[in-house]
Amino acid sequence: MPLKSFFTAQTELLRLFLMDPNQTVRCIRVEPDMKPVLMKVLAGLDADEASPHLMACSEAPFRTEAQYFESLLAELAEDVAKWERPLTAAGYEFRLWPEDLGFFPPQEKFVTYAGALADSFPDHVGSFVLILAPDTIADPAGFRKAVEYVAANTPSPWMKYLVIDERTNPVLDKIEERSPDIMHQTFHMSPDEIEAEAKADLAKGYGLTPHEIRQYTALVAGCAFARREYDEALRLQQQWAEMAVKDGAPAEVANACYNLANTHMAKKDYPAAEETYGRALDLAIDHNIGPLVPMILTNLGVTLYRQGRFEQAVQSFQIAREHCQAQNLKPTEAHVLDCMGRTYEAGGQKDEAARCWNEALAVYDGMTSETFAAAREGGKAPILEQLARLGKSVKPMATVA
Repeated sequence: MPLKSFFTAQTELLRLFLMDPNQTVRCIRVEPDMKPVLMKVLAGLDADEASPHLMACSEAPFRTEAQYFESLLAELAEDVAKWERPLTAAGYEFRLWPEDLGFFPPQEKFVTYAGALADSFPDHVGSFVLILAPDTIADPAGFRKAVEYVAANTPSPWMKYLVIDERTNPVLDKIEERSPDIMHQTFHMSPDEIEAEAKADLAKGYGLTPHEIRQYTALVAGCAFARREYDEALRLQQQWAEMAVKDGAPAEVANACYNLANTHMAKKDYPAAEETYGRALDLAIDHNIGPLVPMILTNLGVTLYRQGRFEQAVQSFQIAREHCQAQNLKPTEAHVLDCMGRTYEAGGQKDEAARCWNEALAVYDGMTSETFAAAREGGKAPILEQLARLGKSVKPMATVA
């Protein structure tokens, strides 16, 4: 199946589900490495002006049924509070509040509130869709029971749930056998298939919009980079940047330049990397691409470090950290501090290196969400080894600035 046809088919299946009053729950099975792609597809559907539906997403962990439904209700009420002014201006009437349902058990309270919410939207709004993507599921049987409950007890045909599940080890495996009204779709193409189809679609020379041509070129370039085929990656990234400039897409130019600079650095062409990071940084600042700024500054710092310009590298890392703190990008901030520590150590400033690594540990320890559990432990391990190698102690979290 051509790549464009795959995404079109997946989107059409979702549209049909959202318009079907007889379906409440749809399970989407996806591999972890494809989940970001799926979330982009859902975000695109939400942003589509031709789509009348509203979407929200919850990553609340599932520990128990009561805890989960209480978390969903709290998140939904918080979202409604944020939307209150524009919704009121659009004709929305608030008919029910969580506190009005204080005597209900948590699961009944949630479906009653969610159903009333969906029914209260103006007529031009289609379904209200809640994407359920728990960052952890401590009790798979309990989660299955919770999904079956919302499917059977949600009172409004306009309240829908998209449940994200793993393709190879689904928590909700065969759920449709016990609950025939719950259906699933599989969102999957292997990375090799995606690359092959993208190349085939590009080779045709027709059927793709300019935006799709740029995105497919970027995708194929990323695959080449992953295989360390840096010359091919460089060629494709340069094409991507040139097309983005021609089509007037400065945000894409910034992203293309960032990736192009990464390839220059991988090829150890540090002057070219430095120059290209500078171009990417100017564009990211000029066009308010906030999250990209600390990423560019961090890799620019690494490039300066590899050229032996330690003082300039530290300055780049310090500015990157300030941007991370302003945007609450904790994993990136911890990485920046690790890079800064390595730079100080290379410059013979072992005490400063230890300070940075202790601060990095404090940032990791402050990432309490289970979503970051693997990143937290994986990031802390090498830092602890570096502190041990330096013979420096690990400072208590409270003593770290």
